[in-house]
Amino acid sequence: MTGSNNNPNTAFSVLRRKAEESLIGKSTMIPEILTGLTPAQAVELLQELRIHQVELEMQNEDLCRAQLELETSRARYFELYDLAPVGYLTLDGDGLIQEANLTAARLLQQERGDLLGRPFTRLINREDQDSYYLYGKQLLQAGSQQVCELRMGYGDSPGFWARLEMTAVLSSEGEADGFRAVFIDISDRKRAEAVLKKVQIELEQRVKARTEELEEANTALQESEEHFRQIVDILPVAVFGQYKKEIVFSNTAATKLLHAVNPRSLLGKNILEFLHTEYKELFVQNMRKVIEGRAHNVSFPVRFLSLKDKTVDVELHLIPFTYRGEVAVQISAYDITRRQKMEKELLNRDKLEAVGTLAGGIAHDFNNYLATLLGNVSLAMAYIDSPEKVYAKLENMEKVTLRAKDLTSQLSVFAKGGSPVKKRVLIRELVSDSISFALSGSNVQYELALPDELHAVEIDEGQITQVLYNIVLNAVQAMPEGGTIKVKGENISFTGNINGEHVPLPQGEYIKLSLTDEGPGIPEKLLGKIYEPFYSTKGEGSGLGLATSYHIIKNHGGYIQAESEVGKGTTFNVYLPACSEATPVNKEEDNIIYGTGRILFMDDEADMREAVDEILTFLGYEVHLAADGAEAIAMYLEAAAENRPIDVVVLDLTIPGGMGGKYVIKQLLAKEPAVKGIVCSGYADDPVMANYAAYGFKGVIKKPWDIKEFSKKIHAVKTGA
Repeated sequence: MTGSNNNPNTAFSVLRRKAEESLIGKSTMIPEILTGLTPAQAVELLQELRIHQVELEMQNEDLCRAQLELETSRARYFELYDLAPVGYLTLDGDGLIQEANLTAARLLQQERGDLLGRPFTRLINREDQDSYYLYGKQLLQAGSQQVCELRMGYGDSPGFWARLEMTAVLSSEGEADGFRAVFIDISDRKRAEAVLKKVQIELEQRVKARTEELEEANTALQESEEHFRQIVDILPVAVFGQYKKEIVFSNTAATKLLHAVNPRSLLGKNILEFLHTEYKELFVQNMRKVIEGRAHNVSFPVRFLSLKDKTVDVELHLIPFTYRGEVAVQISAYDITRRQKMEKELLNRDKLEAVGTLAGGIAHDFNNYLATLLGNVSLAMAYIDSPEKVYAKLENMEKVTLRAKDLTSQLSVFAKGGSPVKKRVLIRELVSDSISFALSGSNVQYELALPDELHAVEIDEGQITQVLYNIVLNAVQAMPEGGTIKVKGENISFTGNINGEHVPLPQGEYIKLSLTDEGPGIPEKLLGKIYEPFYSTKGEGSGLGLATSYHIIKNHGGYIQAESEVGKGTTFNVYLPACSEATPVNKEEDNIIYGTGRILFMDDEADMREAVDEILTFLGYEVHLAADGAEAIAMYLEAAAENRPIDVVVLDLTIPGGMGGKYVIKQLLAKEPAVKGIVCSGYADDPVMANYAAYGFKGVIKKPWDIKEFSKKIHAVKTGA
């Protein structure tokens, strides 16, 4: 508390009293003094008195201002004192409470006046009296501030846990003249500590129970980092610790994997040094994800290059850990070479079994097609005098041949990938025709909802027809008693996920085809397996259909998704990238296009050359036939030398034992950059078929083809359409 001598009002009163005393009895002397002065001296004295008067007034203002500031400071002090977030108590030498702030009264749930004059020990919980006694003894012995934690409360109140800080105020003789006490409520912290302690005890009990079951090495793992390293070192999995750009630890398996001398020889190196070039960027991206906290566990396959220049395929697992107070990454590398070999052997075995299973069915279908063809050929020959009947039989033969073409297309796509040979089309008619064809002869109906404004797409028409056929076939088999398939088409803007599920597609415009059946549905646990080769939810079938469809859609840059609920049917959603609307799609006329000019056709099959010779002659062209690449090049150059240049060359991609189309076009382009070439093959999986322009061709046509398709392709390349 502030002493009375420091009070500005008291000091001012003292000064005033002294001034009055000094003037008592001297007032009668003033006139005599003034009468003895000259006028000039009187004026000077008067001026000096006025100056003193001004000085006194200024001193008086300073005193008033100081008094006001002191009063404001005292008010602020008492406000801070009373409203402080901690309890303040002042005790006399006997431990009786002399002062208490409002916070202390609130914490003790008492009126402030009720606390004054009471012993402080009455505020200490009975169970903590002994602790307080020892605390007070330490306080007097130390003579400095002491801290303790105990329970406080008044009377029968439940009280609270408090953190108490006390300071003894010592007299000049060194005895306790009083005490200042500060305390805060730490009940919440104590409760949290109690809960934490309880959880810790339970956890320790669980750990102890588990630890007793582990081997001595696992116990050592918990006790020290050195034991942890020993355990890691005996693991058959390569383990690295990468901090920033350096390996900070590695185990024996890592040494063997990279053919290093010992684990220490790898320290200080960067794991990037052992990665094949094509995987380095992927590794850096995933490391950044883990370090930045965007992913806690990342797995991906890479290829290592050991110190002996030997490559090994591994699967990396990245997880973060703390090293020297910063984030580092633990890298576990699993050698998957053996696993890949086993998977490949199993896959080949399953494929052989599947092909064996399918062989009978395929032979059955082909025998049906051949029987139909031979029957129609026999009838056509019998109807030789009736052109109308002959033409009808030839139409039937064409349809059967196209069905056989679809069957071989499906097998080739699944076997070797079947890179799509794309062109820009409006898909409405393709979907309608495919669904109608697939349902012919079945007891299943269909409903189409395909808007006119459906975007154009760039697709391989045969492969997308196959996808639709496979999905519809599954629906038909799921509804043996009949039903309805609903087909819906719509334009969508894809932004990264579908129904909350992340989908690995670039953002952009797509068309979505949804095919919904009324079958029994597929259990959720089986949905993830329906695209696996040879997996089937039916008791029969090879499981190739949906696996092939998945592969085709993926090669088109799209996505296929199945939704199903048991008892409510299944929906297949097919997403295909939409083309820019700026490029119109012209529907081709279904007519033969005739022309003129010189066409060079190269194929190793004599029957094929003979058939094409007749077709091209019928279309109006002059035909040049070559059996291999060398002959084709010679014919082309000879025609150019005779000033009778070839307009279009049609080159078979594969010539057994000779130069195929890819090499022929390269030779011709070197001599004549303006050559117009069409690549022709029955192997749709060859990259030349999908990216013919990159190899110098102007067009592509797949075997088998009909005269209409062939005539349109020749005309388009020849005219540059």
